[in-house]
Amino acid sequence: MDLWVILLFFFLYFGISIAITRMRAELGPPTHELTGMNAGQMMSNIFGARRLGTRNLLMITHYFWFFNRTYRNHAMPHQLEGLKMAQRTNTQPRTILYAVLFGTVFGLIAAFWADLYITYKVPDAPGSGFSGESMRNLIWRLNFLRDPDLGAINFMFLGGLFTIFLTVMRMRFLWWPFHPVGYALSMNFGIDYIWFTLVIGSVIKWGILRFGGLGALRKASPFFLGLILGEYAVGSFWNALSVIIQRKMYVFWIF
Repeated sequence: MDLWVILLFFFLYFGISIAITRMRAELGPPTHELTGMNAGQMMSNIFGARRLGTRNLLMITHYFWFFNRTYRNHAMPHQLEGLKMAQRTNTQPRTILYAVLFGTVFGLIAAFWADLYITYKVPDAPGSGFSGESMRNLIWRLNFLRDPDLGAINFMFLGGLFTIFLTVMRMRFLWWPFHPVGYALSMNFGIDYIWFTLVIGSVIKWGILRFGGLGALRKASPFFLGLILGEYAVGSFWNALSVIIQRKMYVFWIF
């Protein structure tokens, strides 16, 4: 890759990473899918495939599927939450750091092995086509070698302006109901699976605050956290049982 492409690619990637981490810290959305908002796609739209060239397109596309695709399981928010839990429990941050480093090395080896195994042994398994998706994107870009996409550039600019507008309105007016994070997430895949759940949760939270106040909300929070823990405990049980008995079981969450 050309040096300027490397620097710009990772500058955009870490910028998106920080934005997602703040998104989780400030609002705590249950999913932060950002399909199409990856560094490689942005660079292809801004500079065009012809300007980037074959070598750069090859590496950008290679980085697409295993850490730059949709950010639904981004590592940085999990690491921040781990450090926050360590702070609340008076745990040494160094312990979390060692756990993150171990998990990173072990996770990389396990993930690449699992992907190779699934791709070759279970070609029809859900998720096995992600690497193929990367190659289809590469072939499309190399066949057409498009120039900069002015339409995409204009919409990125307009989206940025609208996000700034939502941020300013939220900072200046307490009654402003629209959050810039909600705008970013609602335009992407993932929220369409859980939007009604979010509506129900918002109505319940509003009712508790309206009739019971902040104290009632704090007392009720452990109950709702227990609901989340119970759902994931049951869902994990079905997933583990599916692996053990080698049969398709109930999937409690599409992701």
